[in-house]
Amino acid sequence: MVVSIDAPTTSRPPASEPVQQTQIATPAGPSPLPAASRNIPFLRLYVHLALTALLAFGGFTLVFISARLDNGIDIGVLVFVAGSVGAVVNNYYRLAKISADQATAQSSTVNSVVIIMQFYVSFLISGALGVVMYILCLSNFLDGALFPDFESATNVYSGIGALLQDVRPATNLDAAKAILWAFLAGFSERFIPNILDRFVTQAQNEQHGRGTSG
Repeated sequence: MVVSIDAPTTSRPPASEPVQQTQIATPAGPSPLPAASRNIPFLRLYVHLALTALLAFGGFTLVFISARLDNGIDIGVLVFVAGSVGAVVNNYYRLAKISADQATAQSSTVNSVVIIMQFYVSFLISGALGVVMYILCLSNFLDGALFPDFESATNVYSGIGALLQDVRPATNLDAAKAILWAFLAGFSERFIPNILDRFVTQAQNEQHGRGTSG
């Protein structure tokens, strides 16, 4: 007895019904990172910002403690630290603005190293800008009721030591003005460069006027 096994026939759809093909859409760009991954760069940035804040405010506190202990802390040191504190406050507002902007926040992942370096560099540069602001007030380039007055500023120069020891704000109010202006110079990094640019332009105009008149 022979049992025949028929081969299975493949069913085909009618010609009038086209076969539907599943299309897999390829992504146009890299897939977005999860929310936790996007927050990692900002956590790192805030950690470094906190470190610079610890240095600035810690230095400010140490200067005050040393002054209370009468260790001979000069106001120039306090001016430098006040400028550094201004830079830390400015960096905080900038970082908060970047984190609030989603487009800028995504691009900041690549620039996180640059931002971290800016935190530490601005900490030093703004301290120097605070000292420059103090010197501008001392040299009477900036004069008026808003700026501090100094005693012994017109004495005969006898050395850098005498300059640092003898020349000081005339009153406590003048010392407070000097510290405040140092903070503002560190907070606004374009404040001192704009003043210097104005002085350079004024000097060039005066030199040009002398050349034409001669």
